[in-house]
Amino acid sequence: MEEKTRNVLRMGLVDSQSRREELFQYMGMIQRFDEVISSGLHMDSLSRKLVRIVLEETPFEKCSIFLWNEEQESLALSAAMGIEDLVNLEGAAESCSDVDWNEMYDVFEQVYVSKTPVFLENAWKMKGNDEKPRGFLSFASVPIADLGVLNLCTRDPVQFPFQMRRTWEIMCKMMGYLFKTSLSKPDASPPAKVQGGERSLDSKKNGHSRQNLDACMGHALDFTPQGMCLLNPSGHLVGVNRAMKELQGEGIEALTGHSPAVLFLDRDNFDKLLAKAFAEGRAEFHEVLLVNHRGETYSADVQMISLPMDQDRSSGYLLIINDVTQKKLLGEKILQTEKLAALGTMAGGVAHDFNNLLMAILGHIQLLVPRVQDRDVARRLKNIEKAVFDGSHIIRRLQKFTAKEKDADLVMVPVDVEEAIRDVLELTRPRWKNAMEKMGRSIEFQLDLQPRCLARIHGSDLREVLTNLLFNAIEAMPEGGVIRIRCHAEKGRVHIEVADSGIGMSREIAGKIFDPFFTTKGLGNSGLGLSVCWSLIVHRGGDIQVKSTPGKGTTFHLNLPQEQPKERDGQGLEEERKTRSRTILVIDDDEEILHILGDMIRLREHRVLVASEGAKALELIEKEHYDLVLTDLGMPIISGWEIARRVKEKNQHVPVVLITGWGAQYEDKDLSSRGVDVVLSKPLSWNKLLATIHRLLEPSV
Repeated sequence: MEEKTRNVLRMGLVDSQSRREELFQYMGMIQRFDEVISSGLHMDSLSRKLVRIVLEETPFEKCSIFLWNEEQESLALSAAMGIEDLVNLEGAAESCSDVDWNEMYDVFEQVYVSKTPVFLENAWKMKGNDEKPRGFLSFASVPIADLGVLNLCTRDPVQFPFQMRRTWEIMCKMMGYLFKTSLSKPDASPPAKVQGGERSLDSKKNGHSRQNLDACMGHALDFTPQGMCLLNPSGHLVGVNRAMKELQGEGIEALTGHSPAVLFLDRDNFDKLLAKAFAEGRAEFHEVLLVNHRGETYSADVQMISLPMDQDRSSGYLLIINDVTQKKLLGEKILQTEKLAALGTMAGGVAHDFNNLLMAILGHIQLLVPRVQDRDVARRLKNIEKAVFDGSHIIRRLQKFTAKEKDADLVMVPVDVEEAIRDVLELTRPRWKNAMEKMGRSIEFQLDLQPRCLARIHGSDLREVLTNLLFNAIEAMPEGGVIRIRCHAEKGRVHIEVADSGIGMSREIAGKIFDPFFTTKGLGNSGLGLSVCWSLIVHRGGDIQVKSTPGKGTTFHLNLPQEQPKERDGQGLEEERKTRSRTILVIDDDEEILHILGDMIRLREHRVLVASEGAKALELIEKEHYDLVLTDLGMPIISGWEIARRVKEKNQHVPVVLITGWGAQYEDKDLSSRGVDVVLSKPLSWNKLLATIHRLLEPSV
């Protein structure tokens, strides 16, 4: 698994876990606020109790409450505490000696008067200087209704996203209700005025204040990202929050008074959840399938928490539903990435062996062609040679299909479209001529090809696209017919048209043919042919379109960037004849390839020694001097890396060429630190081999 993919998964899981932890923190505070209102605390101790709850339930290190003092007409410190004070409640109001709360008084007063909270992630910059306030880095000040402010701080940097800010505003409103309840006690101090504004509070009964607190608690739950259902002691639905309505739709309110088991695809899961919550106080199931109002299923982590009333009874249950559909999809994508990586590893092994086979075929062909006098035989050998190069290019893409760059730096050679079309017709002749003639049918080709029409695309890619289109056209004409192929250049673009007189397609099917895995040919077809064509053309800055009419045939229009002809660099077999005779060591564990490479080099009058195993190669390296060493990479016991190292240890100036079926993975890398000067990929053409030898041995020529 790539590190980036791991990080994405880790971030997703951490984010999900942190949201869940925050939810339980705030629920813990809400439950403890509920205990405070029943404990009969008065103003003199309520502040300290609330500060303690905040510190125990959140990651903040310091907390203070400032309340308005009518006599002084200013905010006054009511309670302050740090995490080190949790073990010593006495004197908490004088704690946090390393935080100068009065230094922040102007901020507190601004928050109190404006009723607008302040959240600072870099508190030392708030006064426009570089001096950090003593004792903290991140800071928050939130109004407590119209009574005062709550202040939080920590020495570590903290981010305050929107959801967290809203939550703290709601928490402070709850604190305001608690203070108002305390003010309604007989011995409580009356409220004061602020800047002439009336702040008097009428005495209220505890029941009315409790209703306000309950309403505020419900408001807090409404902003949680998880879906929540409040159930009565019988397990029937009493109410839901906003997130639950978004998950299930507004129709969920119709379930009020009924069991929410209908939300579960398997209703037994709800019964098990309820039974476990009743017995243990909490129950949790992962990746349970639920059903929304549209009848669609989605995966969710569900929890049920018993809400205690007293030691013997429960006041009901809280059902929490966390939709994990996106997290599950992310996991599936990561699994798919792992499968692709494994497939890439296997493909690499197959590609290595296949490249060795192609190297043997190509070597024999290129050694035969100069000796063949029959033009028809020579032409067929050239076609086989092109097929080998096309196969090599496909294998190259197979080796790189899991890489981040898809041949982005591959040097493009201008492709003669006319030549490519004629090559494809010749290579596919058995399919469109012999096979059709056996069934008593025939296909007529009508060609309109502009000479020297050069396109900017790899030749193998263009031939693959044309082959796919040609085979599709043949399959669309089971009774035979006409295939028209045209090409011309205009305004910097090369236009190619492949049309058939076959059965055609409907508009609906024509709109899907470039989709991966879409096929109308049954289970025996992968449905990837036209998808690959589209990818190859678009990747090179081109476009491919289709027009089709049922019963009248189909036409594919391709356009590609036009390329201008380039002058030949003059490097070829003629130039290689200038290379002086040298001693060259060739190492490969494949006997067939070893002899082909040896013959190719001997024909240019070089002295060649060969070794089919690493141990023998090391002996030859120690005994003789070589002007150049060519070695395979993957060999038993002693690899090409070890060969390169030993050559450089003996003579740093002897060039080492790595010839390998794994070349696509190494040819763009600088391997000089490992003793390798050049990497050549199998299959390797005679011209390229001799050009490389000439460049390394005759650099000044």
